[in-house]
Amino acid sequence: SYSFCTLLTGCIQTHLSGQQGTKVMSCGASAFNGKCCFECGRSMTDFKPELVIEKDTSCRVCTAMGSLKLGDQQKAVSIMKAVLAEIDPSELYAAHSVLRNVQCRLQLHGDLVPVTGNELYESSSVRILTFNDFASSWKNYISRKVTTQKPDEQQYWDLMIKISTAVRKHGPGRKLEQASKLASQSASVLEYHNILSRKKRALNGIDVVRSRVGKGIEQEAADEICRQKNLELILIETDLGLHVRNSDYQEQMAHITAYSNYLQESGIGELNSMKAALRATIPSPGEIFEREVIQKVHQRARMMFNSFVEQNVQHKDCQFTILHSISFSKLRLPEKVTGEFDICAICFIDQMTEIPLSKRQQKKSKDVVRETKLVRKVVKILGIFEVKMNPADILPVLRSHRKAIDFLSSAEKPLVFLDKASNHEYEFTPDLFSESELGKHATTFVTLSGSSSVTQGKIVPKGVCFPGTYLQPFLQFFLDSVPESLTSKALLSDFSYLRSLYDRLGDFLNPDDPSSGKKLIDSVRRLMDAADCGKVLIVEDPFRHCYPASLESSPLVDGSGSF
Repeated sequence: SYSFCTLLTGCIQTHLSGQQGTKVMSCGASAFNGKCCFECGRSMTDFKPELVIEKDTSCRVCTAMGSLKLGDQQKAVSIMKAVLAEIDPSELYAAHSVLRNVQCRLQLHGDLVPVTGNELYESSSVRILTFNDFASSWKNYISRKVTTQKPDEQQYWDLMIKISTAVRKHGPGRKLEQASKLASQSASVLEYHNILSRKKRALNGIDVVRSRVGKGIEQEAADEICRQKNLELILIETDLGLHVRNSDYQEQMAHITAYSNYLQESGIGELNSMKAALRATIPSPGEIFEREVIQKVHQRARMMFNSFVEQNVQHKDCQFTILHSISFSKLRLPEKVTGEFDICAICFIDQMTEIPLSKRQQKKSKDVVRETKLVRKVVKILGIFEVKMNPADILPVLRSHRKAIDFLSSAEKPLVFLDKASNHEYEFTPDLFSESELGKHATTFVTLSGSSSVTQGKIVPKGVCFPGTYLQPFLQFFLDSVPESLTSKALLSDFSYLRSLYDRLGDFLNPDDPSSGKKLIDSVRRLMDAADCGKVLIVEDPFRHCYPASLESSPLVDGSGSF
């Protein structure tokens, strides 16, 4: 915890010395395992906060660390507030990412605060529920993009224009891309990589044996092992030669090569690489955040269980547990549907069941006694929770979860989940996933406010209802589809394309589905409705009052870490 506090104040101190934000963030990432003070070099091993507070107040890093260790959060926050007041507004984004990390590492989480659907919707850069909402918000959004004075944002915009120009000249390449993805997942291409993996293991085996000669392996034994490995390599090379001449493999590789050539000849591949290099790298507390916040989720789930048992006396003998990363591997879900749930709170009863005999066992002997095993039969799903570090993940996960739950509820057989942590099996009947059992909104989302909410006292994350993971491909789709004669400046005055763009809202997700835009709008409505039902919870940021009211994060990013 204390070296992480060094990350906080040390990174901000580096900020004040004039380094750029990206250097600050990379510098902060390297400080995770630091053993000495970032600023004054004091050892963290024998750090004594009492002496620091009493005798040495010249180093703000150590002063803040000492204050936090002694439980004086108010003093530590006042230091953060003073430092933030000195930071240039354009650098606030990087500073906030540091504070967010400290919030997680030092377990300074506030309560889980519900937000309303309207708050989420109004905070989005682009609002899509109605055409009027879309038109007004899009005009503001595109105006900020075109008139930006920041060199990195301007460079990113120019790259998107160049990509759209290349797309017009060489074609969109969407069908080539799709064919390439399918080919890379085909059985023949996967088998090719499997053969290469076998070859690599054999070569590594030879190297390992040769390196251990005289260190437990005699020369004669090593020569014999290497001889066998070389024979194995000959067989592998033969398999490889036969496989690459296979007609199906050649056909699949032709699709992959065609898309690769398209990216190279059009220059789009290089332009996309340059775009990726411009994206901000944010130090993420990831697992730290989840570990700490999950404790709060567990407390909430326990309260739900107590309430359920009080209201349903017939289940008073039920047991309670929380399962993590639930998925049903034997059930094949539709394409692009994720059937894994972060946290699932359940009630269950222990039940002995017979293991059915196979046909072979039945033929072998009719007198075989059937075996039994203990299965934990789930009687109620109290809640499904998704803990997301990035608020931009909520809408895509909500859409996928809805499809997965609909699919699970229509399964023909009970669904069995093996909890590897306890090695217990849990049996879910399909009806447990029905809307009548789970309610209209099955999943509760828990997330941080996000750096794009950096205004004094605000906790509502931006971009939840139309996240950067959707907004950026939609923007590129827009640039690819408007007439080339419509220059950047003309985009500020000629908005005749708006109705057509809104009617094609879902094309960037699935151009082959005319209803994809309506489905996206329905998902946004469902998300807003879920928020109004208390299903979107924000971890309150204890540092939010440290930010000056006039400062906002760089418009370079939209809260998802994307431009």
